[in-house]
Amino acid sequence: MRRVLGLLLAALLPLVLGVAPVTLAVAADKAEVKTQDKTKDKTQDNAAKAPAMPATGLVLRGSLGADQVQLQLRPKPEDDGGVEGHYFIFGSGGQILLAGEFDDEGFLMEESVNGRDVSGQWEGRWQGDAFTGSWRGADDGPTRPFMLRIVRSAKPAVVR
Repeated sequence: MRRVLGLLLAALLPLVLGVAPVTLAVAADKAEVKTQDKTKDKTQDNAAKAPAMPATGLVLRGSLGADQVQLQLRPKPEDDGGVEGHYFIFGSGGQILLAGEFDDEGFLMEESVNGRDVSGQWEGRWQGDAFTGSWRGADDGPTRPFMLRIVRSAKPAVVR
C-alpha cells in the first residue's frame, strides 16, 4: 500500500506543484527556438549568392535602360575580388572599359569611355538568376536600371 501511495504521490506531486507544466513549457520553448533556428538557417541558405568569378571570367548580357548590352569581366591579376573588363551596347560602336569589385553578393564597378576618366558607375546585386541594379552617369548624372544574366564563362585569352 505504501508503495502504491508513493508512486501515486510521485506522479501527482509534480502536477500539484506545477513542475510538469513548467517542464513542458520549457520543452515547448526549446522546440520553438529550434524551429526558429531551422527557419533562420533555411532563409540564410536560400539567400541568393552570386556565382563565383571563374578564372577565365564571365560574359553577361542584358539591358541597361532601353539598350541591350554585353559585358565581359575577368578577375584582375593578383587582386582578390577585383574585376576588369569591358562592355558594349548592341548597335553602337566601341567598347567601354570596366574595373571594380565583385563578390558573392554583387559588384561595384566604374566605367571609362576614354580609358582615363570615369564616365559612369555600375552597382548591382545578384537576385534570382540575374544581376540587377543601377547605372549612374559621371558627375551624379542620370541613373538607369540594368539587368544582366550570365551567358557563359569567358574563353581564356590566347597568349602569343
